[in-house]
Amino acid sequence: MRALAALLLLAAPGLAAFWSGPVAVGLPQGYGMSIAALGGSAYLYYTALGNGPGLSGLVLSGPSYAVAPAPRTGGPAASPYVFQLSNGSLAMLWIGLGPAGSSSLEMSILSAAGWSAPVGLISGGVVLAYASDGRLVYAVWQPAPDPTYASSRLVVIYPNGSRLSLREPGLVGLNGAYSGGAMAVFANGTYAVVGPDGSARRVEAQYAGLSPGGLYVLSGGVLRYGNASLEVPWASAAAPVEGCGGPFAVAWSASGRVAVYAPGGLSLRNFAVPGAVWSVGAVCAGGFLYVAVESVANHSGSIWVAVVPTTPAKPSISASASGPIASVAWSVPYPEEYNVTSTTLLVYINGALAAERPVAPRGTAAYEMSKPGNYTFVLLVSTPFGNATASATLISNATATTAAPQTAATQTPTATTSAATAATEVATSTQPQTSKAAGGHGLAYALAGTAAIAVALIAWLAVGRRRGAGPRRGSADAPDGARHSRRSRRRP
Repeated sequence: MRALAALLLLAAPGLAAFWSGPVAVGLPQGYGMSIAALGGSAYLYYTALGNGPGLSGLVLSGPSYAVAPAPRTGGPAASPYVFQLSNGSLAMLWIGLGPAGSSSLEMSILSAAGWSAPVGLISGGVVLAYASDGRLVYAVWQPAPDPTYASSRLVVIYPNGSRLSLREPGLVGLNGAYSGGAMAVFANGTYAVVGPDGSARRVEAQYAGLSPGGLYVLSGGVLRYGNASLEVPWASAAAPVEGCGGPFAVAWSASGRVAVYAPGGLSLRNFAVPGAVWSVGAVCAGGFLYVAVESVANHSGSIWVAVVPTTPAKPSISASASGPIASVAWSVPYPEEYNVTSTTLLVYINGALAAERPVAPRGTAAYEMSKPGNYTFVLLVSTPFGNATASATLISNATATTAAPQTAATQTPTATTSAATAATEVATSTQPQTSKAAGGHGLAYALAGTAAIAVALIAWLAVGRRRGAGPRRGSADAPDGARHSRRSRRRP
């Protein structure tokens, strides 16, 4: 079994959350890595050292990860490229390393039984780069090593095995493919969309590529993709992130700065990796955005991963009674990582709002039930893209207080439902509700002491219902350093 080069793997992924940091170090530099989504998880593959270069991988599922299966290459292999076929299956291309600098292009497809036996697409010569739009495979090939790239050819491989070979002098790389075209990168730093018919449409850009969403271009410090644009004057490269349900993007500089943006240019994460950035990949899957960064420092490669939730956290709340006093406890998991901007505790009596206060993401409180009725305690968690709520109900009468038979948890998009409306729906509904929502912006949320919160909540007894008081929102203008998760603040 090929050794994983200094792989930093959590011993028990389900017991500890991993939000950002290195996942592999001591790698051969400059071989690249690739990430793609499948079945709610992200699959990350890269080149590691064992008995020569070989393929290694991780499967990331939320804030945990584990070793992913790799194809049986039968010899030295490098530079994996993972992508989805048009039928939704996950496929991989890689280079098989031969003698005297020669190489081959191999392909395998993942199924329930594992990776298929490799199929050779190109043998002999030198394979420089490759990409696929899910149907066609594009490759940059030279008949022999040519540092001038004058002999470079674009090879287009069809699903039936037929191929075209087009002469493209100066062609050195590919940066994605989409709908019958590939983004060609030339030795002089220019870009062009090339097709299997020999067409070439030049693209004026500082950086450009093709993704499943189409063409994206970074020019003049502005990334343009689809109908969206993002100003990133500091970045040397930027690209959209697919599968997020909106125009998310990642930008980076060669010196190691990496930033993740939500729709509207909202900064979700801003962090640094050691050394020079060699490649960046990002994808959304299962309610999380995964960013993988390959960097090179001191002639050694490493891969860093950041996990960014794109949906609200799932809060919890419970309530119990001792006589007329209700004891309420609540919790919001990982409020910073889930981009929580505010948490509010609301009390409803017989469906009518009686009290509300901003609270810490975790705490306890006491509340006097001064009259008979149904007391519903709602925890409202706000993010820039959606709200999440949890509720618990106590039924108080003249002789006893009992817990209602259920609690409810909901998520609501802020674009269509206000925070107050969302909480009211929870308090007045008898059935749990769910809807899609997107998550947050990584603002640091100060955790107050639970004792102080309890004191503040007990003050409800004197104040009663405070009309017109809405949830207090966090500021979206915090400095970048405040938008990181606690773990991502650590610098190498």
